[in-house]
Amino acid sequence: IQPGSSKGDRIDLEVTLPQHSRATSLRGGYLRKCLLFNYDFAERLNPDPNGPHGMLRGLPIVEAEGRLLVGLGDGDELARARRGRIWGGGRCRKSETFSLVMNPDQQFGRVTALIANRINEAFQAGFHDETGAAVAHTGDNINVLLRVPPQYRLNTPRFLRVVRLIPYTTEPKVLDMPINKGEDHRSYRQRIADDLLDPARTVTAALRLEALGSISNSALKKGLKSEHPLVRFCSAEALAYLGDPTCGEELGAAVAHSPVLRAFGLTAMASLDEAICHIQLGKLVTTGEDDETRYGAFRALRALNPRDQLVRGELLNESFWLHRVAPNAPPLVHISSTRRAEIVLFGEEPMLRPPDTGTLGLSAGEFVVTASKDDNLCMISRMPLHGPKVRRTCSLELMKVLHTLAEMGCMYPEAVTLLQQADSGRA
Repeated sequence: IQPGSSKGDRIDLEVTLPQHSRATSLRGGYLRKCLLFNYDFAERLNPDPNGPHGMLRGLPIVEAEGRLLVGLGDGDELARARRGRIWGGGRCRKSETFSLVMNPDQQFGRVTALIANRINEAFQAGFHDETGAAVAHTGDNINVLLRVPPQYRLNTPRFLRVVRLIPYTTEPKVLDMPINKGEDHRSYRQRIADDLLDPARTVTAALRLEALGSISNSALKKGLKSEHPLVRFCSAEALAYLGDPTCGEELGAAVAHSPVLRAFGLTAMASLDEAICHIQLGKLVTTGEDDETRYGAFRALRALNPRDQLVRGELLNESFWLHRVAPNAPPLVHISSTRRAEIVLFGEEPMLRPPDTGTLGLSAGEFVVTASKDDNLCMISRMPLHGPKVRRTCSLELMKVLHTLAEMGCMYPEAVTLLQQADSGRA
């Protein structure tokens, strides 16, 4: 379970057979709806040597169900058959909070209460989950518990950095009061606004301005006009998490032209549900100059709005998603190895290509795909260990091959293996 997960969030599951199980394979398996509990050792909870021993069951923390994907990854085939994954097959039943732990000399109830109030003020006190809990709350003198606001759901490390930079007060008379540091008489707010325009200090300054909340928008918008690309990007990124759409064009330009900033820019745009982000991401999916940009924009747009026509796709055999996007983009077949079972096809319709001599032969599990030179069709066969063989012909178009395989019962691991074989065989 990812730290900071909220109630209802999807998580990945792994299912393994016990060491002495008589079953030899999880292929074709389905995990029935069940509850997953946390456990602890009795002796850890009670160190008394004469106390109880063994495992103690805790609370139900995940609801799990789904079809297993078996055979992915490297290693021995028999070992891989005993392990399966269900990407997104679990749903959290409770939120996993972060904790700010007070330093030993600051463990006072008034300090934790002050910090919790300031964090809630900084995030407009507008985020409450279904239980009515705010971003921060405390009930003792040691910890402040944090729930992740929606705009930071894809970037919890940034949320924690921003939280730690929130000043104790937002009173203008304090933030705008001159700080006597030698000959520097600038106020706190003026100092970080000036630091934002300095490329050497802009990263931390942008986070400090973000921690002040929307009152920093004017300073950050000034940073958007800087001649230095890093200053512009840091200003745009902070504006995105503050909910200001003026950042969209700068973030889109950074993703397109700055590989070092690409992941941060895509994450920021996926966190801001504004029209400009939808437009910029859609443009990057279709016109991105390299594979990483196009697929990264696809992922970001799907995180922002999975119902968007460009990224909606179709679920085949309840096993994997197939997407056909950007027909005018450079060709690319992208297979996912984590988080989601999906195949994304970019560019012109990809085709299987039989060799000039001999026969194309691809095999994975029970499935075999064959075609000869000058054939317009391929033969797909399924040869199960028990039961009759099944054969079907279809076009060499990859979309139709994948559809036919799914209709015959092919799962994602077999589809991935067939695609990898076609790629390595230049087919």
